[in-house]
Amino acid sequence: DPKESARPTGDGREASRREWKRRVRYGRRWLSEIVISSFKRLFGGSVAARRRGSIAQEISLEVSVYNSMLRMQREAVAMT
Repeated sequence: DPKESARPTGDGREASRREWKRRVRYGRRWLSEIVISSFKRLFGGSVAARRRGSIAQEISLEVSVYNSMLRMQREAVAMT
């Protein structure tokens, strides 16, 4: 059967899977989970604002502060 012979088997299948994982960056969810977790520890899991525009403004400000803190930390580490 031509379909059967075209499928990778054994090591070829594993190599294809590894290549796919590398290409789509599979298994990198933990990176975003770390950022979200640390952000929530600093600012909490909710917003105080009630209006949509105010919510966006509050989150934007918190993200700016968070990014500034990360930048300052990177600069401090680079100085050592």
